[in-house]
Amino acid sequence: MTVEPFTPRTTKAASFLWQCLGIAIGVVLILAISLCKTRAADDKCWPVGDLTFPAGSRDEVIRKAAEFLIKAEAIPAHPYWPGGTSVVTLGVGWDAGYHSRTELRETWAVLGVDAFTLLDSAAGKKGREAEALVPQLRAIDVPRSLSIQVLNRTLNDDYYPLVVKLFPGLERLPADAQVVFISVVFNRGPSLGHDPDWSVAKEVDRRFEMRRMQADVRSADVFAIYAHLGR
Repeated sequence: MTVEPFTPRTTKAASFLWQCLGIAIGVVLILAISLCKTRAADDKCWPVGDLTFPAGSRDEVIRKAAEFLIKAEAIPAHPYWPGGTSVVTLGVGWDAGYHSRTELRETWAVLGVDAFTLLDSAAGKKGREAEALVPQLRAIDVPRSLSIQVLNRTLNDDYYPLVVKLFPGLERLPADAQVVFISVVFNRGPSLGHDPDWSVAKEVDRRFEMRRMQADVRSADVFAIYAHLGR
């Protein structure tokens, strides 16, 4: 699977995802803390015991991730170009420029031969090259049902296994927390970057918070994940 790197479109979408999903995890934490306070026998010893959160099932996580991404990305009826250095995009954030012609044809086969006569030229094209293709691609109708089908299949077959591999222990987290990581990788790609030479470094790269959250996920520390979301 090829995923899109950080681009102007993903900058805006990722910012929206951080904010909304941070709120979602915050609500989970507030509810858990409220419950813990209610059960506490002595308010001087709060919270009592370890807070635990039910793990989200794979099906639940994929369903919630699809619902969230549809709200964040929308489902355009025609191929479009998001701008900047982005590529021609179909359905819910499926970027033709980061896939081969074979992948394009296999994924969107239902669109038919005539559509692929036009779409073939979009494979590998980025930026202004992609923008120049949009007028002719507007003639292609992408059914909403097909876009949702492709999104669900991509989340199940590609993104969920990838994110679980990137963040070991992810399956133990609540569904909303898992959606955070799937959505971030969907928009920003799977790169975690690398730590600099701390003896000379003056700044850290933009993936630093993702590496920090690897440790948060391993320890199932939802509080730390929430703290790092806004970084």
